[in-house]
Amino acid sequence: KSRWLKAMAVSYVAVGRMSDKAVIASFTDSKIPTRARHAAANGFADVLQNKVSLAYSGWRDTVLLEPEMENAGTLYVTADQGPRFFYCAVAAPGQQQLPATQAWRLLRELEQRVVTAQGDQMDGCAPDGLTKQLKKTFKEVVQQHSAVEVDAADQVRNQVDAVAGIMQDNVRQIMQNTASIEQLQGKSSDMAGAADRFRQQSVDLRKRIQMRDLKLKLILGLVITSILLYILVPLFS
Repeated sequence: KSRWLKAMAVSYVAVGRMSDKAVIASFTDSKIPTRARHAAANGFADVLQNKVSLAYSGWRDTVLLEPEMENAGTLYVTADQGPRFFYCAVAAPGQQQLPATQAWRLLRELEQRVVTAQGDQMDGCAPDGLTKQLKKTFKEVVQQHSAVEVDAADQVRNQVDAVAGIMQDNVRQIMQNTASIEQLQGKSSDMAGAADRFRQQSVDLRKRIQMRDLKLKLILGLVITSILLYILVPLFS
């Protein structure tokens, strides 16, 4: 039995801009089913809408597209240095999955060639504004990486690497959530301290008001006593 497996073709590649969450260029294999084509585009759009806040330089993610749909494909996405842009590739529907190491290698090459070809236009172009200019580049990269054969043992290692990458992202997210909890605890402590200070200030203010009332009562008593003495002393003289 042969130990070599034909790698699955790449059906979709795209570049997304994080600042406005727009897809600025994409390429789709016209041979794949329409639903799978839509699943790929919608999967990348979902990444742009929901994962920009999670991204950091070199960030990676793997998304199974429409799990309820047989052979919908797998989306691989990575963030550039900055980060400012997402680069994605979708493994075309089929029985063999595109190895993760090959997907990341494809995306690294895709990023390099896109930046070389249109780097000065990426920030200011309209949504889908570079699709036509990058069509040839996308097609060449897809064809190059779809034709590579992969050792079956390497494919298993690639799957392990993919799972490890997902676990690392999950751990990073947990650490970020832990940091957020610590920040909330710090804010709660600050609020508790502020409440204690406010309570102490309220007590001091109440004491000052009571002292003022006492002084006013004493002054009023002296005034009344003085008036009574002024009236009554001549009567008894």
